[in-house]
Amino acid sequence: MRAAARASLALFAAILSIGTIPSAQPRINTPFQVISLWSDEMMSYLTGERQPACSGDKRADCKRVNPGICDGTVHVSFGSPGRFVQFPWGSPQMQTETRDPKGFRLSVVSSDEKTLELKFECAISDRADDCPTGMFHIGLLREVDARTPEGELALDLGRHSRVLPEGKLVVSLDEAARKVLYSGRHSFYLVRAAAECFLVPPLPVEWIHPLYDGPSVTSARLGALVARFTPFNTMEWIVRTNSGSETVFEPDWVQSDWGYLYLMEQTVLDRRGDWVQLPLKPFSQAVWLQLPVRDRSAYDGHPGLHRLEPGPVYELTKDISARPTNGKGTAVFKNGDTIVVVAIHDRVLEFRKEEESDSPCAGNDAPAKRTLQSFRAPAEAFYDADLHLRLTRAYPKGC
Repeated sequence: MRAAARASLALFAAILSIGTIPSAQPRINTPFQVISLWSDEMMSYLTGERQPACSGDKRADCKRVNPGICDGTVHVSFGSPGRFVQFPWGSPQMQTETRDPKGFRLSVVSSDEKTLELKFECAISDRADDCPTGMFHIGLLREVDARTPEGELALDLGRHSRVLPEGKLVVSLDEAARKVLYSGRHSFYLVRAAAECFLVPPLPVEWIHPLYDGPSVTSARLGALVARFTPFNTMEWIVRTNSGSETVFEPDWVQSDWGYLYLMEQTVLDRRGDWVQLPLKPFSQAVWLQLPVRDRSAYDGHPGLHRLEPGPVYELTKDISARPTNGKGTAVFKNGDTIVVVAIHDRVLEFRKEEESDSPCAGNDAPAKRTLQSFRAPAEAFYDADLHLRLTRAYPKGC
């Protein structure tokens, strides 16, 4: 009896232990693919294109910094209907009615036949604190008008103007206004706006993406992937556990200067519709992330997914061995070597060494035609032990 009891207990313990064994190492089902962790919406906040709701009717909802008056002018050539030309800015204008005047420029955001959008943009400064979000927010409007090149009043646009919460000044052009501005009597007009203006502190923004152990919201939740940043700053990526602890991590492909090719890309191991599987580290296991899908046609049903492709130059971040396509033996490529993709054959990458003409710094002269040696290596050769792709874009900032 005792032996039978011990056997039963051992079997019961074995069954319990199955649930505690970590899931098996996932497979690379989508070789040579990465996912953009950022979105156009995130970028619009990062670049200052989208602003906090602190202007117009919302002017009392935010802390004001350096309040004063912005009275600025921009030269606009309306030309044919639906088009405009913003003349060169010249010297910046300065706030008035403030102890510490800051420079600004009135600039055109957009225009069509019936609407002109303006903003008070900060003048260039070496100190980021001078203008945390890149533009001045607007309180009460004082005057908005259009004047001839000689400075004579052509149109009072005040009653046709309104301030949006995010800080844009929208001028509606009715039929009478269009008749004047598009008549061709003047090559351009001086559009003037005067208003209360002030700066606001940069407000942190977060995007939270739940993580699961399967491609479904009914799967066990494993925490969240958080994108956190303040305008005109570097985006920070964080893994937040179910208990609330946070760990900062850096994606596999990073180029955080949004003035160039912006990269915050992570290796993808598998894909199920609008779900993708990301590898170990910084996660404790491979996780599934559901992507917001707004325009399926833009990504053939898989938003933000990118596969290695011929054309760009890639840089290895590990050593690999490859065999010549039309030869014997093997060749070793070192960490830091640069290559160009020739083709992808299912799970095999065919590539060649970077030539001088491949670099964005190369001249426009076409290289002499010649046959270049290519090499082949299996997908697994380009991944590390945690299944992160160890190949990244070589020239994200161009030359």
